[in-house]
Amino acid sequence: MNELDIRVNNVPANIEDLSEFVIIGKAVLSAHKLKIATIKKIDKANEAYQAALLDGQNIAEIVIDAEARMGAILNSIPKKKKTEQGSGAGTLLSLPEGIDKKQSHYAQEMFKHPDIVEEAKKEAKDNGELITQLIVINKIKEEKKIAKLPIEDQPRAKELIANKEVKNAGMATKKIRVEKRIEEYKQSDFAKPTIALADMNDWLADKEQCDLLLTDPPYSTDVDDIADFSNWIFSAAEKVKTTGSMYICIGSYQSEVLAYLSKDIPNFELTNILVWKYDNGSQKQPNSSYIKNYQFILYYRGIDAPQINKPGNSTEQYSCFTINAPDGRQADRDHTWQKPEELGTMLIKNSTNIGDLIYDPFACTGTFLLAASKLNRVAKGCDIDKDNLNIAIKRGCINE
Repeated sequence: MNELDIRVNNVPANIEDLSEFVIIGKAVLSAHKLKIATIKKIDKANEAYQAALLDGQNIAEIVIDAEARMGAILNSIPKKKKTEQGSGAGTLLSLPEGIDKKQSHYAQEMFKHPDIVEEAKKEAKDNGELITQLIVINKIKEEKKIAKLPIEDQPRAKELIANKEVKNAGMATKKIRVEKRIEEYKQSDFAKPTIALADMNDWLADKEQCDLLLTDPPYSTDVDDIADFSNWIFSAAEKVKTTGSMYICIGSYQSEVLAYLSKDIPNFELTNILVWKYDNGSQKQPNSSYIKNYQFILYYRGIDAPQINKPGNSTEQYSCFTINAPDGRQADRDHTWQKPEELGTMLIKNSTNIGDLIYDPFACTGTFLLAASKLNRVAKGCDIDKDNLNIAIKRGCINE
């Protein structure tokens, strides 16, 4: 058996020759991948690249079909019964030489799910890829997971994966769960928060004073001059009652901390520097410093502010607390620096009452506004980014 047998799709009928065919086919395919990669690097060789890619895709599909045929033969071999001694019930009584349990299982899975195999082959070709056993098996696994979902959720799970909004069935399940919570909120009786596409200074200009300003402004890494940019806090503070409070989320960068701490805000006292810690970050390990798995929250109280509320136990008034950040792997993050809703809920409970007015002039995707709404506060905010605004509206905010 040689490369010519592979190329002309001369697939043998018996298990021993099939096994050899697959081994040789994978070796031919591996060599062809190197050829494709080499041609791709050559300028003005697009036609040759496309021809080589098409040739490689044909070889890959022949190998996949041979593995599925091998699976059909393996599936017909008698298997151990549950009543037989040992824990290997359902496995073959004896495997042909050169085929291990894993290869046998994968080949039989491919034989049992021909529709998924064909769908995986088509997707690989459409994406300009070479189909592999791994791609097919992963797709079979995902389809099995989707089949365990409620019937009404299965089309949405497939759509999310097809549109590459999520990577797998597990993330699709979590995304659907989040979408259902959003829909439940939209259908609830809570007064929905409003958000406007506007610069914070323009937006605040004609606003009445609020009871709480809770916001997460751009960090020093996102602006040219943090010392100058942080002056926004003076105009914002004028829109907060002296009986109110402010929570300003800032980064842990030295220049940013110094920029805010150097400012004396009329009618407000910096009461605490809160430390929000999260343990689920995925930062690379730095070579000469420590990982910053924390951020600061500046807590300002108006000169006439009443005592802080005590809605829960004393842990909700710790100045250092751990709440994990939204995680893209859990399908609950819409923005890189999105804050957890639990964080906003805790701060809002501590410093406001039902019916109070809350502003967020850097609302981003609306997390703090939504948290306030669910606590029966009146929540209003703005953001200058249209994409952020659209996400906030999708999550349940109303366009002002």
